[in-house]
Amino acid sequence: MTSLQHLTLSTGHVTASPRSGVGDAILRQLAPLVRKGSGHLGYEDWCLWTIERFPDGVFWQIEADGERDRPFVICATCWRNDPDLTVWRAILDMQDAMPDWQPPAEALKVPAAPWLGVITTPAITLIDPIEVGDMGDAERCIAWAQILGAKA
Repeated sequence: MTSLQHLTLSTGHVTASPRSGVGDAILRQLAPLVRKGSGHLGYEDWCLWTIERFPDGVFWQIEADGERDRPFVICATCWRNDPDLTVWRAILDMQDAMPDWQPPAEALKVPAAPWLGVITTPAITLIDPIEVGDMGDAERCIAWAQILGAKA
């Protein structure tokens, strides 16, 4: 496992995120937070909140502290090819609940594991545009910490 497929469902953009792109120190810092499932990320007022855990993945969001009902992004991480597509269906169901933010057709194909699916929400417009890139970095770091934690 050397690369994570990072798919932004809102845009259809896919990028490969190699494990080498996330430092070991960051993964060590995120490990207890990922095990717990929630907490402050240490950047701005961003927090991780785990929505649901599955045998092959996890459904989660990044939100502003105290704003659970207005996440910036809703994500799903899948570390094994899931024959029932449980994790994939969870993220697509959430995307379907956002009629103004429908993905392009090419974004609806399940990628090979490991993958990270991301839905941007209208709340993403509340952060500085420069921080949107930081959000993508945070998504990838959290996903790698979840994948490696599941393998441990």
